[in-house]
Amino acid sequence: MERSLVSSVNDDGGDDVNDRDLREEIELVAVLAAAARLRARRLTLAEIDRLLGVASSS
Repeated sequence: MERSLVSSVNDDGGDDVNDRDLREEIELVAVLAAAARLRARRLTLAEIDRLLGVASSS
């Protein structure tokens, strides 16, 4: 499946990504990056699941 990224300029002059899935993925990565910066060690899979609001299957 081929996806294309469509970008436009907002009224305030900023760029806006019009791909909802991509925007949500970027937000998830931002949450993980912010949480990881607060840790001296790597996040466990359980911690990542909790941050993302995903129920663990264990």
